[in-house]
Amino acid sequence: ITTLRRRGNVPAGLSFVNTSSIVTDGIFGIVRHPLYLGWSLMCLVPVLYNPRWELAVLALAGAVTVQAFTRQEEKTLVDQYGDAYRSYAASVPRMDLIAGLWRAIRRRRVP
Repeated sequence: ITTLRRRGNVPAGLSFVNTSSIVTDGIFGIVRHPLYLGWSLMCLVPVLYNPRWELAVLALAGAVTVQAFTRQEEKTLVDQYGDAYRSYAASVPRMDLIAGLWRAIRRRRVP
């Protein structure tokens, strides 16, 4: 949220959701949707703490719901930013933290 506020050209007095530019640095250079990734991981925590089938079903339902929100957000961002967002999406994974870290490390090594 802080990165979006600082780097997203948010108009004065508005929420971080009102960014007017694509943020590509910080965590957004590793994954495109860090907030949704966090929500997906939070769905998993109860199952890790108390592994019961009921919690696993709820965690799966939560993760599927977050994925649906993420895909809808992607459509909105493509409509809003067009080819600039498509280019960003091609270079940064949606929510794959490991692939994002790997790509970020490789980008830094390239001269």
